[in-house]
Amino acid sequence: MLDRARGALRSGDLAGASAMLDDHARSFADGALAPEATVIRIDVLVARGSRDDARALARDFLTRYPQSPLAARVRAMFP
Repeated sequence: MLDRARGALRSGDLAGASAMLDDHARSFADGALAPEATVIRIDVLVARGSRDDARALARDFLTRYPQSPLAARVRAMFP
């Protein structure tokens, strides 16, 4: 599901990527891949031009997952 969301993002289908991420969140709310899904959602928000929303989600991500291997990537998005 996350691979399809990434593919939709890469192809510019932001609505499709968001829908897949919503499906993932409903199916696996606190699953092991929730941090990865959040980072993809941040990427979608940035691609949409919703930088304030992306920044807020990034702050939430760093609060919830400060030791995640993805944390450095999220920090680099908003120096």
